[in-house]
Amino acid sequence: MGMTENLLSTSQWIITLLLFLVILVRALRSIDWQAFRKDNALQHSFFGAAVVLGFVWQLRAGISPGLAIHVFGITVITLMLGWALAVLAGLMALVITVITGREPLIMFAANGLITVMVPAIVSHGIMLWERRRDFRNFFAYIFFCGFFGAG
Repeated sequence: MGMTENLLSTSQWIITLLLFLVILVRALRSIDWQAFRKDNALQHSFFGAAVVLGFVWQLRAGISPGLAIHVFGITVITLMLGWALAVLAGLMALVITVITGREPLIMFAANGLITVMVPAIVSHGIMLWERRRDFRNFFAYIFFCGFFGAG
């Protein structure tokens, strides 16, 4: 994360906002809200993931410059809860960073698209690829979905 207000032109900002909204609507529509309301364990996992992710983002944790732990967090949440709930949990964590002043509100859509939505969708795509290949091996799952998804 760490985009500044002057990074995008107006047209780029509008395109980013439109992409962000399309993916957000798609995520909201793909969630089974009745099942979510009934499943307390899923609710606790979802809100817990959002809080932990928000906390990690507050710390600005990173392994090396340019490689932030939040990408790994989105991958883990995607593999745990699915891409749509991972997107919502990541956006909730991003709201925390905006409220605390770590990120500007004007760049919420760009930050959400780049640091939440794209990693969640890529991780989900790699997981689907791994399932279609039918490796049936836990280490293949960890290697492909975990490492490649986060990479």
